[in-house]
Amino acid sequence: MKNVASELFILFTIDNGNSNPHVGIFEGNKLKIVCSLDELTVETFKGKNFAVFISDVAKKNKLINFLQKKYTGTNKVYKVSSFKSRKKFLDMPFEYADSIGEDRLCQAYFTYKKNYKKKLTQGSTLLIDSGTFTTVDLINSDGFCGGYIFPGPKTFLSVYAKGANLPNLANPSNFSNFKLKKDFIKKQTIAHNTEDAILYALGIYLYSSLEKIVYDYYFDKKINCKKIILTGGFANLQKNIIDLIFKYNNKIKMEVLVEKHFIHHSLFYIFNNIPREKKKD
Repeated sequence: MKNVASELFILFTIDNGNSNPHVGIFEGNKLKIVCSLDELTVETFKGKNFAVFISDVAKKNKLINFLQKKYTGTNKVYKVSSFKSRKKFLDMPFEYADSIGEDRLCQAYFTYKKNYKKKLTQGSTLLIDSGTFTTVDLINSDGFCGGYIFPGPKTFLSVYAKGANLPNLANPSNFSNFKLKKDFIKKQTIAHNTEDAILYALGIYLYSSLEKIVYDYYFDKKINCKKIILTGGFANLQKNIIDLIFKYNNKIKMEVLVEKHFIHHSLFYIFNNIPREKKKD
């Protein structure tokens, strides 16, 4: 059966997440650009041979609502939710409540199919998506096993703005310069001003939470975690933290990959590998 995606000139993959919804534009098999969903208008779709595949977490977007209403029944617009049933997403089992975010399911499914269905990976994989929130999910040959949700780095910092005399360090100019130094954990650095006190607290929060998970899952013989995939806006920061964890726990040997635009490649893969008869509005 020929796939629908092979007949399309353009596929728009929409990730309508908790903040900063964005869209990937594929021409053929290549991701040409990722941009803000706000940059698309109704005119974007006129005169084009296209389809849209939507991961919808936030649920409120005028353009998405328009597309669903305008193209219902035309095989133009598809939603991830159409392919989820109780305890199963397509052919991947998942041990989680139905409230699981569609973006998490899609990325877990892509990981599952590319690593475990093809038997390319032994043990388990940690998938860490760090943005507004940081999700840490475990995937293995049994499917999606569950995970954790933490406040993302900027979300963590934004809480301090609620204090009457505390600075808001969550703006991009302050945050972009933040790095964990190699001696940060070993020397147990203590702060002597308010800004450093907040940033050091962020460092300890990020390091200790991730170290606990990585350490336990690596040495647990049943879980046997051998691989970490990092994605999201703070993937490189998480990579910095993992490098520190490995530095001070040198018995841990894991493959670490930073995957840019992982959600869009996941959506493209799913759309392109679902037979025509299973696609529905």
